[in-house]
Order: sequence, then C-alpha cells, then structure tokens
Amino acid sequence: MIVLDFKLFIENEKMENIPKGKLFGLDAKRVSTQELELVVQELRKLIGSNFSYFERVDSLKEKHDHGDIDILVIPPLNIKQLLNDSIPEKVLKFSKNDCVNSFLFQSEYVNKNVHVDLITCENKEKLQSKKYYYGLNDFSALVGVLSKKLNFKYGTEGFFKRFKDKKGNWHDVFITFNLLKGLEILGFDISLYNKIKNYNDIAEFVLTSPLFDYRFFTQDALLARDRVSLGRRPNLEQMINFVIKSNKTATITDEDHFFKKLMPEQYKKCQEEMKEINNKTYEIANKYNGSWLMLNFGLKPGPDVGKILKLMNDKFKENLPNADEQEVVNFVKLNLNK
Repeated sequence: MIVLDFKLFIENEKMENIPKGKLFGLDAKRVSTQELELVVQELRKLIGSNFSYFERVDSLKEKHDHGDIDILVIPPLNIKQLLNDSIPEKVLKFSKNDCVNSFLFQSEYVNKNVHVDLITCENKEKLQSKKYYYGLNDFSALVGVLSKKLNFKYGTEGFFKRFKDKKGNWHDVFITFNLLKGLEILGFDISLYNKIKNYNDIAEFVLTSPLFDYRFFTQDALLARDRVSLGRRPNLEQMINFVIKSNKTATITDEDHFFKKLMPEQYKKCQEEMKEINNKTYEIANKYNGSWLMLNFGLKPGPDVGKILKLMNDKFKENLPNADEQEVVNFVKLNLNK
C-alpha cells in the first residue's frame, strides 16, 4: 500500500484560495465547514420548504475549507424562477449547467457572498447517482478515469457499460442508478468507502481494485478533457501523480469480471442489448445494398449491381447509411442511364 504525503494536499488546499476557472471568481468567498453548515441552514429556512429533499452533499471529513456548497434537491423545479420569487435580493449572480444551478448567495448567517450549487434530481432512485457522484470532492474524478479505461461510465445519471458498435459509435448501456454497486463492479470493497476522510484515502482506495493499472493514468493514456481538468484541480493532479508512482498493475484483466460475478442477470441483459444495438447498426449500414437496388430498380444479380454500389459508396462515403432516400434514388437513376 502506498502512503501519500497529506501535507502536499494541504498546500494545494491553500492554492485553491486563488480561483482557477471558478465560476464566480473572487466574488465568492471560501467558507469553513462550520460556516458551510450555517449557510445550508439559512437556505433551508428560506427555500427548503419547496422541496421534498434538501440535503448538502458530503465532503471529505478532513477538508475544512470550501470554495462552494453543493446541495441536492428533489424535485427539479425551475430554480432560477424560485430564487427570483423567494430571495431575489440575496442572489447576486446565477448560472445553470444541466441539473446544476449555481448562484452567488449573499448570506446573512456568515456575512459572506458564497457560491452555492443547487443540484436538482427527479426522484430518490436517481438521487443515488448524484449523491455519490458529487460526494467526497474529487473522488468521482479519479474513479471516473479508471471507469472509462474499463469501458464503464460512472456518472451523474448512473452507472453504465460503454460499448462501441460495428460502426465505431459509442453507446452507454444502463446498469444501475446505485453508484456504490458501480464501485463494486469496478473491483472495490465498498465497506472502505465510509472510511475515506481525505485525499490520501481516495488515492489509497483507488489502488485497492484488482482492476487498477497505473498505466491508465499516465498523460498519454488520459483523454484530452481529463488532462485539461488537471490544471484546474491541483488535488486531483496530485492524486494521479501518486497512483502512477505506485507502479501497481492489474491482477485481474477481464474488465467485466466483477460485473459477471455480482450482477449475472444484468450482465446477460447488457450483452443482449449490445447485440441488439449491433444488429440495428448492421441493418442501417446495409440499407442501401444489392437487394435494395434489385428491389427498387429491377436489376438482376450481376456486375451492374456491383458497379452501382461502388458509385454509391464513392459518392456518399460514410454518410450513405444516413443519406436521404430520395437523394440516393435520384443518384442511382442518373447513373443507370449512363
């Protein structure tokens, strides 16, 4: 087991006082954990009655300084309208990105302008995804890299199997809303999850999976968007550097090993869905084939069919499967007369 230097993370915590790409920049003040709790209480008093669920996202227990406050809410109301109707004088700025409603909140309880994210969710079943995805600070970012490399998706909408069809297009096949089950499929012992208190613990947790391989995290292996996010998140970059230095390689190479073991019925269903996707892809890709030509233009099997097919593929290339049928018909008619 690798032991990380938590002091390095503390230094990076201090670095976060300099906003790097933060939505509200210097306008948003950082808060202590005690202040964070007070702001949540204040907002619950002001607007909490509009929701059936109103709880803050868990952060690392040893993280005492916070740049923003994440609060999960049900149902997914029009948050901007709600804030305008309820506390317009306290909302200095507002921004929305999908289910995340960010606003600069003028708090009376702590006498600071604070960055708050109200994260909307449809129901308690889907809440399981967002609760764990947004929890423990950079936890999901690190686990997400491993997940991608194993062709899974650990995200806000649940846990999925990633699958590339015969045409090279990627699909997300749903497995579960429960991200803890997703962690098990990634090879983790979830009894260790509740013991995570700091960034050291996150890195050590990721190293425990027998599917983990340090080569997944090298610069050459990371996706471009992951590399970009590192510059904005010094703690994430520090954790990745340490897991790379572990030089730990996978002891189990079958990415679906735990999926088959823990959820055999769901695994079978997933395989059937992937097969169906491939079948549909094959049907679409082969819509404009020899049979289609013979059926629509009265051609007989022979070199003329092959000649027209080549002309069609030369003309439309990879866009042929999705080409407008009338356009293809007109093209074939034009070349039949030559």
